[in-house]
Amino acid sequence: MIGVSDKREPLGLLRDYQSLQHPSNDGFENHFTQVFNAMIGPEFRHLVKLWFHQLGPHDICIVQVMPSAWPVYLRIDNGEHFFVRTGNITTALKLSEVESYRRSHWPGRGAQNA
Repeated sequence: MIGVSDKREPLGLLRDYQSLQHPSNDGFENHFTQVFNAMIGPEFRHLVKLWFHQLGPHDICIVQVMPSAWPVYLRIDNGEHFFVRTGNITTALKLSEVESYRRSHWPGRGAQNA
């Protein structure tokens, strides 16, 4: 959820909207898609759905992410990084750990398809 605090209090998207060229939920989704495509890739965008809801006076965004059939790398500072969830935290895998993880989560998928 975007626009909701860790204590589940609605904060809204107004400050986010104000930073956009088109200050609306449509402008927010457009900006989200541009950043997503640059950092992850447009081939994975169909796996992420956004819904906007009014919670009192606040707009909030619900994000649903479907699992990928392929490994997904995050592009940061001209490099690609691979992150996994371990319990309730996100962990960056070392390059030496990525292949093992890929084999255990996507068996039968050759490295040429990764």
